[in-house]
Amino acid sequence: MKINSYPTKPFSIWIFILGNAILSLIILFVFFNKAYFNPERFVIGFIWSYAICATQWAGPVFINIFLDKHIQWLDRPITRTLTEILPGRLVLSSPFS
Repeated sequence: MKINSYPTKPFSIWIFILGNAILSLIILFVFFNKAYFNPERFVIGFIWSYAICATQWAGPVFINIFLDKHIQWLDRPITRTLTEILPGRLVLSSPFS
C-alpha cells in the first residue's frame, strides 16, 4: 500500500517566484540599511536574499519528494527519519556557512 501525500507538483512556479520575491523584499527592508535608497545595494541584497529564500524553500521540498519515491514512511520509519535529517540539515545550513 503506497501512501503519497505530495502531489507531483508541490507548488506552482509563480507562487515560488512571487513568494520568494516578497520575502526577499521584506528581508531587504529589515536587515539591509538603506537598501531602498541605493540601487547597487538593492540589487545585491535582493539577489542574495532571493537565493537564500529559494534554497530554503525548495531544498526540503525536493528532498521529501525524492525520499517519498524511494523510502516509504510506513515501511521504514526510522530509516526515513534518519535519511531525511542529514540532507535537510545540509540544505538548510549551506547558505549560512
